[in-house]
Amino acid sequence: MSINLEWYKVFYHVVQTGSFSKAAKTLYVSQSAISQTIKQLEHELNQQLLIRLPRGIKLSPSGEVLFSHIEPAFNLILSGEKQLSLLLNLQKGSITISASDTICMYYLPTYIKKFISTYPNINISISNKTTDETIELLKKGIVEIGLINSRDKLDSKIKLVKEDPLEEGFFVSKQSSINLQTNYSFTEISKLPLMLLEKGTSTRDHIDKVFANSDIVLQPIMELGSVDLLIRYAILQMGVICVSKEFVEQSPYYNQLAQLKIKKIIPKRAIGIVIANNVPLSKASKAFLELIADYKV
Repeated sequence: MSINLEWYKVFYHVVQTGSFSKAAKTLYVSQSAISQTIKQLEHELNQQLLIRLPRGIKLSPSGEVLFSHIEPAFNLILSGEKQLSLLLNLQKGSITISASDTICMYYLPTYIKKFISTYPNINISISNKTTDETIELLKKGIVEIGLINSRDKLDSKIKLVKEDPLEEGFFVSKQSSINLQTNYSFTEISKLPLMLLEKGTSTRDHIDKVFANSDIVLQPIMELGSVDLLIRYAILQMGVICVSKEFVEQSPYYNQLAQLKIKKIIPKRAIGIVIANNVPLSKASKAFLELIADYKV
């Protein structure tokens, strides 16, 4: 038995519309073509499927059995087309992102809020990962967008979409006894009660390298695991912290902190927005990249 699936499509529309002429209009073919297709289908199945009436048609017992199987199949197809349309028009979909805790807390929220206000039906999944872990997730196609702290880890499989500069600074509580008017040298900074992020973090590695270039080894009185903790401890006047100015400005405690003046400029680092070269992006992820990086994929 070799039946053209288009015959089933014609049969479905004839039953749905209730007549050959209406089915012909729906499918943009002639009524005679519809009639001929039904005859071919009945001949191939060796059974009468439709009973012709003066005003339309009705299903034969065999036709009822066939239609009971065909109708769900076509409904699934139509449902699939509708879901694809929703994805295309960003009325449905998902975005997968990987980024560090700090980026998730201080960098992403503004963009996420703006995106959700425009596309409220898009589901956003965020994984808190290191730069190395993020790159691996991108290569495996587990996430579509990554935000990383170091471009040194990039290779030919990863594409850098955009970099947002970060300016590191030293901050203290405005109530601190530390002189806020002094223009500090690197040596003077190193002698202050410093509280830094743990070794191995991008901020710590960066600031250690900057001071090492001036033959200075920083020896903090305390090492903490997050920017949020550093800010809270600084407010308690426990010491001087080194964090990105852009992250401090996002903190609800920003107005309670003051930035120390430094004679020497600290080179900026950057947040890198990256994607995998060989992994296709969803419509939703493309829209998010256009928002966050003004990037046309």
